Amino acid sequence: MNRHSRQVRPAEPHALGTLVNISAARTHLSRLVRWVEAGEEMVLARRGQAVARMIPYVRAPRQRRLGIWKGKVWTAEDWDSSETNAEAARGFDQ
Repeated sequence: MNRHSRQVRPAEPHALGTLVNISAARTHLSRLVRWVEAGEEMVLARRGQAVARMIPYVRAPRQRRLGIWKGKVWTAEDWDSSETNAEAARGFDQ
């Protein structure tokens, strides 16, 4: 067993996630972060008592900015005329 394949100890089931001692977390932080990125939840413990929780970060959806195209886009006066619609329909028939 090489140093990269060792398990993080102790890793016990906990109501909120996998319980990991702080000293083990300090030693294996990169590995724990990869597990959390993959969806795992970790509970950090000091002397067996839960003190913190590591959970995956979820980005908030970006807010849409209304009116960003105002003044930059225009439509022709006859955009919905019967002639324009007929011409567009002919383009689909070809």
